[in-house]
Amino acid sequence: MKKTLLAALAVVFSLGAMAQDVEKPEGLIKEKPAGELKLYRPVAGTWVYFDSKAKKLVPVDCTKLGGLKLESRKDLDRQVVIDPNGTDVYMKNCVSTVGSSYWIKGTKNGNKLTFPTQQCIIWWDADDKGPAEGVMACIAKVGTNDEGKEGYVIDEDDTEFSYELDGNSLALLETSHDKDNVRILAVSLMSKPGVLGYFEFQTVYEYDEEATQAVTAAAIQGVQADTNNEVVGVKYFDLSGRQIAKPANGVSIQKVEYSNGAQKATKIIGK
Repeated sequence: MKKTLLAALAVVFSLGAMAQDVEKPEGLIKEKPAGELKLYRPVAGTWVYFDSKAKKLVPVDCTKLGGLKLESRKDLDRQVVIDPNGTDVYMKNCVSTVGSSYWIKGTKNGNKLTFPTQQCIIWWDADDKGPAEGVMACIAKVGTNDEGKEGYVIDEDDTEFSYELDGNSLALLETSHDKDNVRILAVSLMSKPGVLGYFEFQTVYEYDEEATQAVTAAAIQGVQADTNNEVVGVKYFDLSGRQIAKPANGVSIQKVEYSNGAQKATKIIGK
């Protein structure tokens, strides 16, 4: 991933030497935040990504990728968690086709989810492939870049992007690729702000129950328990990951906690 993203930057901006190490941002959110997790599958809109083999930008119809098998969509589905307080919201994979190592944080106001731009979504420590580097989400427009060429550049005055949550639908708001009105969600390297070859606009997502259940079950599974240890606690969860007092009708997840700290999760069927 690091090599591919750096290659994309070089192609799009014809850059020479890369920048020096940048400082790792504080407060990056690696683990899933508290709250109910939902995954959303792409059903409309357009993405553009850097094809490392063809060495060019390639547009993709979201409806085609939305039909891929679950494993093939692991970096495409939006992951959204709304904090129990009802005002904080978190998102992972906020720019499709890139994937994310970290969650970004925003606010929920009614059905509108708003996230500040320039939050770090990927971070690499320095290694033999290059210096320490991060990738951040941003809003881009058409303008003149550092090389004096017209292309996509970060809109420094555009500091947030938003979604509308309507039932099971999640829609990226106020983005466009019209000739006289370009506003796209994109990514940039943190060492040299400039839009990479990954962006999207007018994207619509639908709640993906299958993907949500798969991710939730994997998170609950944990370490397999040693049956010689004492059971110290039993908890139950529904298939969306919410804790419940007792098994519900149909399928629930039972998590058993042992005295050695191990956990074991199994699906159970209530009557």
